[in-house]
Amino acid sequence: MKYKTAILGGTFDRFHAGHEKFLQYAFSIAEKVIVGITSNAYVSSHKTNDLQSYDVRRKFLEQFFSTQDLLDRVEIHEIHDEFGPSLQRDVSIDVIVVTTSTVDGAKKINDERTNLGLTSLAIELVPLLEDEEGIISSTRIRSDGKDLDLIHFPLVLGPKTRAILHEPLGTVSTSLSAWLDQYLGDLGRLVTVGDMTTEKANILKLNQDISVVDLFVERKRKYDTLSDLGFDGSEKVFEIKNPAGTLQKEVFACIDKELSTLNDRRIVILIDGEEDLLVIPLISILPIGHTILYGQPRSGVVVCQITEELKRKIRDIMGHFEE
Repeated sequence: MKYKTAILGGTFDRFHAGHEKFLQYAFSIAEKVIVGITSNAYVSSHKTNDLQSYDVRRKFLEQFFSTQDLLDRVEIHEIHDEFGPSLQRDVSIDVIVVTTSTVDGAKKINDERTNLGLTSLAIELVPLLEDEEGIISSTRIRSDGKDLDLIHFPLVLGPKTRAILHEPLGTVSTSLSAWLDQYLGDLGRLVTVGDMTTEKANILKLNQDISVVDLFVERKRKYDTLSDLGFDGSEKVFEIKNPAGTLQKEVFACIDKELSTLNDRRIVILIDGEEDLLVIPLISILPIGHTILYGQPRSGVVVCQITEELKRKIRDIMGHFEE
């Protein structure tokens, strides 16, 4: 490794591919990485007020480090200012990793270290990740996922959109059990849509973060209560009206709001109407790295790994809905 210890910091809201690239670079050059995550108080005084809480942002980072087998090489700090632990005399650091948008902060840190009689840190610059729509950022993702005032609700499923959605949005497995036998990823970021998929996930004890159900299967009432689906009553339950063939504004708002305060308590969204289309707002709003499982009639279960590419596809699909 080029360095023994690197340090970096950020808000890490709506964890995305740009964050992944940034962190992966740091671990490629240093044996150990100190990661600072801005506190709720710091965020509220310096940034927009619609960011995820510190606990949620930290949870997504920890899940990423776990899937990358990096937990033994990372040290996470809650930071309350732009310096974090970078000025502590008892912390040995060789390099600070920044992006083009935060390099000035690194220079400020080195100036302060010089004033304190500490050695300056090397600065490693990571270019911001871009796609065909521009720089991938938390600000853009928040806007893409929840600028609800620019969308004319309800969105109505028309023939063209129905034909598009007839094709699965991910890979198809014959069953949830078959998929689980081959899955090697992190089970901590799972979402289920549909009653039979959710029931099977609960039987398999997948402990999914979010479940979307309506107690119906193929338009017929099959379940009387959530306990029939395997829930134990400890979940946080939200009841939302979403008539068949539509997407309501309240669905987007609920998903985004609860994602901002997500904790260890599982969430169940109980739909009065039809839940099939909720895959759309989930992909739109959830951070990359989540896996959504939903049933495909007469085929099995569709496994959607949320990526930037899939988010772009969903934005295109939403443009085909009727208003």
